[in-house]
Amino acid sequence: SEPNSVIEKTFSLKLVDEQWRIDLAEDGLLISRSDLNRSFVSYPLWFADNSFTTLVPDSVLLPRIISGNATRLMQLLLAGPSEKLANSVTSAIPIGTTLAINSVPIENGLATISLSETVLEAEGFQREVLSAQIVKTLTAITDIQEIKINVNGQSLIVPGRNSKQILADWVNFEPDNSRISNALAVAEGKVYEISTDEVKAFDYEPLNQKNWYLVNRNRAQNQYVAISSNRQNVVVINELEGKYSSNTFTGNQLKSAKMDIFNTIWIVGAEQLFVIDKGKKLDVNIEGISKADLVDVIPAPDGVRVLLISKTELGTELLLGIINRELQSIGISNIQRISNDNFSVKSATWQDEKNIVYLDASNENTNIYSLNTLNGAVKNISTLSGASSVAISPYKTLLIGTEDGTLQQRLNGNWEILGNFINPTYPG
Repeated sequence: SEPNSVIEKTFSLKLVDEQWRIDLAEDGLLISRSDLNRSFVSYPLWFADNSFTTLVPDSVLLPRIISGNATRLMQLLLAGPSEKLANSVTSAIPIGTTLAINSVPIENGLATISLSETVLEAEGFQREVLSAQIVKTLTAITDIQEIKINVNGQSLIVPGRNSKQILADWVNFEPDNSRISNALAVAEGKVYEISTDEVKAFDYEPLNQKNWYLVNRNRAQNQYVAISSNRQNVVVINELEGKYSSNTFTGNQLKSAKMDIFNTIWIVGAEQLFVIDKGKKLDVNIEGISKADLVDVIPAPDGVRVLLISKTELGTELLLGIINRELQSIGISNIQRISNDNFSVKSATWQDEKNIVYLDASNENTNIYSLNTLNGAVKNISTLSGASSVAISPYKTLLIGTEDGTLQQRLNGNWEILGNFINPTYPG
């Protein structure tokens, strides 16, 4: 159930062997959060997005002290994604593939998976994707560092790979792959680039002539999105072989522009959410949420999950949903609350494929939290008075914009003021 929700159950009794026992008429396990964390551990199964570009996690709970979890994870991976993700992800493992030996032995860090001959239906690139799924899923178990995939006692041939595979073999499918660019921020309408060691004016011809409110870019640094200083226009700039093209879209009190792994641009304004995909402006349907209540939308590095900040009856909360992409439309469904007791969320971003960082102003000073979206673990990073916006990347420092217009970075556990800048962004 969602955090802070209340479940009421009525149990009847039945007589068994002349003793009264609770009559459990429903399947499932009713357990407190503390008992759940003590007895079970969350593992991600990894599936491919529908374009085979990246991997997407699908969490499952397994008993904490059981030696057969590698076998169970493989069985669940072969069974396919959960219902909530079924329309947004796929598996490169051919349907009908099973474990030929119903066990995944682990010896000296090497897990050996024996699959049925059905897996041979996959060829070339598909074998790369299915290998990445298996390796990333099983190496979540701390005892496993290498994976060997067998069919009929022989290693499955995967183009360009050894028989023993490690996680580093498949970085090209990692959701955080290529998230290495420096941050951009705005000062007096002009764009600046921010690295750990330096802040400098960003000299990019298509952006130099106008004043801006916010600027963001994609991972390849060949597409930019900029919100005008009056917050009424969105300009999308594409660069190809040194030549630029741009498109302008109108909005109302625009406040946020995010770009996902597929170069889809997510724009949030006053009672407004739309995406720009391949030069087309598409409306977004959100299941169960009014756009009037929407504060921000932040797509995950995998481009399938999405973080939302929304006004609810409790305050301003964090929600997690699933993106459904069609040729002419896009939607967000299966939305669930993920924050336990933070109802004054001001800003949030994805730190990496699993964790988000968000600002909560429930107290006098704004608290900065990290939250693991796979197991719900929350950690208080720091407290900073007036914090209003946040940006972070797996390989870069944490940046916080404050209400007085200063930008600070977290370096070696300390806060350092970089100057007067607004709206820091890293590529998503």
